[in-house]
Amino acid sequence: MSADLRELLELASDDVPDLDLAPEAWKEAQRRNRMVVRRTVLGVGGVAAAGALGFVVRERSSAPAPAPSGPVRATVAADGQLPTAQVEGVTVYLAPDPPDEAFLPRYPDAARLKIPRHLGPADPAIRAELGPGGGVAEPLRAAFLVVAEGGGHHLVLFAPDAPFQVEVPGLRVDQAAGNGVNAVLGPRSISDDRHRLVLPQPGRVVVLDVRDGTVDTIEVPDPTLLMAGWARDRTTVVARGRFDGWLIDSRTHAVRPATGAVNPDWADLAQGDREPAQLRTFSGSGELTGGRALLGAAVVPDTASVSNTEGWVAGGVFLPGAYQSAIGRSQGLVAVHSDLPPTPRVLAATPGPLVPAGAYRALTWAPRDVVLFESRSERAGFQGLVRRVLAWDVNEGVLYQVADVDRAATTPGEFSGTYAL
Repeated sequence: MSADLRELLELASDDVPDLDLAPEAWKEAQRRNRMVVRRTVLGVGGVAAAGALGFVVRERSSAPAPAPSGPVRATVAADGQLPTAQVEGVTVYLAPDPPDEAFLPRYPDAARLKIPRHLGPADPAIRAELGPGGGVAEPLRAAFLVVAEGGGHHLVLFAPDAPFQVEVPGLRVDQAAGNGVNAVLGPRSISDDRHRLVLPQPGRVVVLDVRDGTVDTIEVPDPTLLMAGWARDRTTVVARGRFDGWLIDSRTHAVRPATGAVNPDWADLAQGDREPAQLRTFSGSGELTGGRALLGAAVVPDTASVSNTEGWVAGGVFLPGAYQSAIGRSQGLVAVHSDLPPTPRVLAATPGPLVPAGAYRALTWAPRDVVLFESRSERAGFQGLVRRVLAWDVNEGVLYQVADVDRAATTPGEFSGTYAL
């Protein structure tokens, strides 16, 4: 029966055309071979690109990744978008070289915030004097210290809607109360109502109301006061000396020592003796309410912090070994959200002989989680500092230019280089 069946099948297939499957098989083999080659090339190319850019840092169990041959250079996009790296779970935004800051896009909210393109006190000849009966009703935008005749400094106040900048010649300020970038004018020197200032001086704080030019001096039993600022309740002045903190009622002038850490803002970044950096939170009157250690690669806070009502806090930091070995950078800004797991976002400053220590100093927060900060660098040939105000959008990873800051001078009446926004 099998022989009969084979003969019947052969007779039935006589009229069926033969199919030549060899060309189709050859085409399929070529297509598969191209797919294998493409995948191999893309895989090798991706690894090569990651190694060349140095932007992805992975932990390896076998051996540590070798240190880069030099600092990672950053090319910022035309819209200010920053390149990034990952260092032990921390997103790091790579800031450009200082000369390239001049080519960053203009901060779009600068005009609405009334921050001029050039920031600094006006020429002494066109300043008005603040005194009894000669106040400034418009909100303040900035305060500057200028060199006073015979030593010390005077305040010059900038209110964008006022016809002149106003100098306070009767108030002489001792700049020795500050130290370096943590100066006598700080992030909370100007009150939230933008009408009052507070300044720390040895053994006292000085409160100025620019609406009528009145000056109140409140004695504090601490000759080492280094910081004073307005708490978020708008009435308490928070002051700190070398060892102690103080809470001062600006209405009654009552002074009481703090039992723990104090800060005029909602949150700050602090470094313990043998502990990792902490995000600390504070009440509206400046008293400590809690603290949590920062996650990820360690950072070391080294300048004053600023926070906003949305929960963000930012400050200048030193970046220790993990960052230096991964991206060749050692300082910058850090931003942390107090309502989320405290994992930092870092804006790392480029290194180099023209970039001094403490290159970044947080100034204040702008709307939509944008922190304004000062960037300092040396001119070529070490011909003095270049000072700029930049804006970092911590959510979008975008960097903007805001203002150029006037050069500091030592001539009486000229800008000392210390200011607050």
